[in-house]
Amino acid sequence: MAHIATATPDGFLVCDIWESQEDFENFLPQLLPRAEAAGLAPQTAPKLGRVEKLIVSDDANTLPAVAVLYSFAGMTVAQNYDLLASVNADGPPPITRRAHIASETADGIFVLGVWESEPAFHDFEPLIQRAFAACGVAGAAPVIGQIHRLAFIPGAGLHQPAHA
Repeated sequence: MAHIATATPDGFLVCDIWESQEDFENFLPQLLPRAEAAGLAPQTAPKLGRVEKLIVSDDANTLPAVAVLYSFAGMTVAQNYDLLASVNADGPPPITRRAHIASETADGIFVLGVWESEPAFHDFEPLIQRAFAACGVAGAAPVIGQIHRLAFIPGAGLHQPAHA
């Protein structure tokens, strides 16, 4: 349904969205030998989580773009929705946000934003920081990386307007 690959300070991050965990598990045996043959063996096991929120704009597949990654240890789905409501309290996010993915993992909540550029994200960041304060979320620092591969599959069932 979606594939995002970005460089981070610690290496490379791939975020995929699948129709089901079973589909992912069926694909993994095909992927791992190919990745290892290319010298790209994963350094960690995949973190699997249920997608709680996916917002994708009509131009989400456009590069260049940057990924903005937040990881909130211990955050609940309800707290994430409160945070999102607080961020959007003054109106919808700017059109420079191309996608928003929030996933519940065993550790808490993982959020990946796709933005037109790093300056576009930084223009919006004060609203995010105010929302963190309003919701009592410790000031999480994002990891920002240039996206090298981006594919949202139209009609995959999770496509929503970017300003929902």
